[in-house]
Parts: sequence; structure tokens; C-alpha cells
Amino acid sequence: MVVLPARPRPRRDPRRRQGLGKTLQVLTAAERLRAEGRLSPREPLLVVAPASVVATWQREAARFTPRLEVAALTQTTRRTGRPLDDLVAGAHVVVTSYTLLRIEEEHLVERAWGGVVLDEAQAVKNHRSRTYQVARRLGAPVKIAVTGTPLENSLMDLWALLSIVAPGLFSSPERFSTVFRRPIESGTAPELLDTLRRRIRPLVLRRTKESVAADLPPKIEQVVSVPLNPPTGASTTPTCSASGSAYSACWTTSTGTGSRSSPRSRSCASSASTSTSWCPTPRPPPDPARSTPCWSRWSSSPPRGTGA
Repeated sequence: MVVLPARPRPRRDPRRRQGLGKTLQVLTAAERLRAEGRLSPREPLLVVAPASVVATWQREAARFTPRLEVAALTQTTRRTGRPLDDLVAGAHVVVTSYTLLRIEEEHLVERAWGGVVLDEAQAVKNHRSRTYQVARRLGAPVKIAVTGTPLENSLMDLWALLSIVAPGLFSSPERFSTVFRRPIESGTAPELLDTLRRRIRPLVLRRTKESVAADLPPKIEQVVSVPLNPPTGASTTPTCSASGSAYSACWTTSTGTGSRSSPRSRSCASSASTSTSWCPTPRPPPDPARSTPCWSRWSSSPPRGTGA
């Protein structure tokens, strides 16, 4: 199953405490399995997440599901000098990082798990990477990919996730690329997109903004032309066409979606509820005075104390 949560909210939003996050959803499902006797320390639930949120899983479990014993695997067995079974003994949920998933491949693959959860599953979107290969080899009766961005580069990202959580749904990546990716991405057969959606719908649990926070405003887009001064225009990358010699940039602002800002404009607009992207004008010819290296100007200056 692929779980697609609602878009992230600002951290200061008090509604985050009401359990709208994907972490809490997985923990409550694990708690129910424990209460029904279907989750035990003999075959615990393995959660693989970015290293930065491993502690978050522990903290959320202690707060909302205190009966779940959670063990964090943050060091290699070689460093601790203890076998994996001792490190996770008595735990219903074992949380580790994608880095340790690769390093401890031999031990994690050999062990039996009651289930596997891939948090921020876009980390395994490359089906040629070692992380993907290890995640696919993990032995568990059920695997869940939790992500807010199932597609980042192409439809092959989706194929990688589905090949882990639902192996056999689609054939080889070459076949999937020929049948779905190329016709859909090129626009030659847009009707195949509906076919793909029907195929994956039984395996996708998707939460939209409307279903969890109807009070948030709809997406609003505003296009504003902003003039740039010469120094700023000179430092931009040529991606748009200029009109005359004027410096200008097109700013597209999306408000109320909770989406992240692009890396190039993050310093200008990094609000969690506003995303900003820009396309600056081509870089103008360099100014000879400005293009002179600083060391050349220093070398041409007379040394101090010479009386020159």
C-alpha cells in the first residue's frame, strides 16, 4: 500500500496535535495490531525513515501509543558490539534510517518482520540504487510506502514504490516505461493515465487537503512582474527571454496550498503556506570593471608603506 498524506502544515499550526500526520496513523495501526495479538516482539514492525526523524517516531510513540515498545536502531551492530536480536529485543516497532538499512543489509534482510514501513518513501524512488534493492529484499508479509511526493522526476518513481509494496502488479521497468511512462509523459496517449489510476487505486490511501482541513483556502496563484536592479539581474541564470535591456522576473506565488518553495526562491519566500518560483531574464554582458578578479585589483594596488 502507498499512503499519500495531506500536504504538510506549518509547524506552529495547533491542528498538528490532532493526529493528522502520517506518523501517528502508522503508530495507531501498529497499536491496533498489537492489541489484536497480530504484532509481537518476535516479528516486530520495521520502520525505515530519514535519520532526522527517527527520534520523532520514538517521541510520537511515547506520547500517543505508550503501550508500544519502540526501539531505535541508530548504530551499527559492529559499533555496539551486540547482535541485532539483542538491540531490538522486546520491541514491537523498530525504527532505523535508510543509511543503516544499507549498512546493516545482511542482518535486516535475514530477520523476519511483521511488516515494513518506508517513511518518506521517495528515498527508494531509484530502482537502480542499493537502498531500493535492500528495501525490496526485506522479508515481511506487508510493506507500506508513506510519502507526500510519490512523483518527483517521472512515473518511474511510482513504479519503484509499487514494485516494493505490490510486487508483480507491473512487470519490468522497461515494460512499464514502454506501456505507460513514455506515452503519458510525452502526451501521445493521455488516456493511459486513467488506466494507470484504475490499476493503482486499490493500493493507494490518499488524504487530500479537502478531506482533513476543509477550512483552508483553495490554491491561489498570482503572477507579479518584479523589476530587478542590474547587480541582481547579472547574477541570475538565463532561463527566460528579455524584453529590450530591462531586467525583469516572473514570480508565481501559490498561497494556501502548504507546498514547499523552490530551492532558488526559498530564501525569499520560505513560508509553509506559500510557495514561490521565479524565472529570471538572461544574464547581461559582464561589466569589465566587475569582472576583474579581486586578486588582480589587489596586485595592481601599490603596497602599503612604500610612499607611492
